Amino acid sequence: DVFRGRGEGERRLFADVLGAGINGKIADLAHTFSPSDTLPGRVAKWQNLFFKLNVMHWWQDSNMTGAGMAATRELAIAAGKDFAGLAAPLQSTLRRYGIQAEQWAALRQTKMMLVEGVPHMSPDAIARLPDAAVLPLARDDSARALDNARDELGISFRALISNEVAAAATLPGARERAIAVGTTRPGTWSGEARRFLMQFKLFPITVVTRHIAREFNRGGVPGMVHLMLATTALGFVSNWLWDVSRGREPRWPEDG
Repeated sequence: DVFRGRGEGERRLFADVLGAGINGKIADLAHTFSPSDTLPGRVAKWQNLFFKLNVMHWWQDSNMTGAGMAATRELAIAAGKDFAGLAAPLQSTLRRYGIQAEQWAALRQTKMMLVEGVPHMSPDAIARLPDAAVLPLARDDSARALDNARDELGISFRALISNEVAAAATLPGARERAIAVGTTRPGTWSGEARRFLMQFKLFPITVVTRHIAREFNRGGVPGMVHLMLATTALGFVSNWLWDVSRGREPRWPEDG
């Protein structure tokens, strides 16, 4: 996905439908309608340019697009099973967003969207679910109740995809920012000092809240072991490529 970027055609369209991987686009749109003649505005404009030049926008958008495509592809494959037949980690993930057996039964009936010939579960298709599919989720059989049931299911699904994509990219949310800055206010000595000290701590905070806590809660010891082994292995690959790119002798595991 890093090499492909967000892609074009069906892939690009589906990424936009998911809202995945559009940080660069949002930044450009925001600066179009934001004043940049003040010092904060100019700094924000330079920052956006910096992230374009060092391909950070490309890197993040590509990874988030890939994560969204992977999630919707996994759900499309899982749609062949009822809720009880799903893997325990997937059940745990779905429950976090209020998707229980009845909601999953409705989602299974959505028409899958083909992206380059591969089926994905699309949030747009939820709005077109037949009445019979959402009737178990509605308060009654009135048209308004059925539409509300579709809306609530669609919101749950979009929250699932949005949060899982943010987790895959280790993006901080409101909770992580609250941990970092506490109750301090911007523009005050204490508020600015804390923001200055904590600006580079959002990533490790997010690792704890999004990854470590998640694996501990849904998988216990096996989940934690899997996370530790995977990140250790990928960390080695990262260090090895870093050494090679600088003409150094790569480090090997047997070298203590």
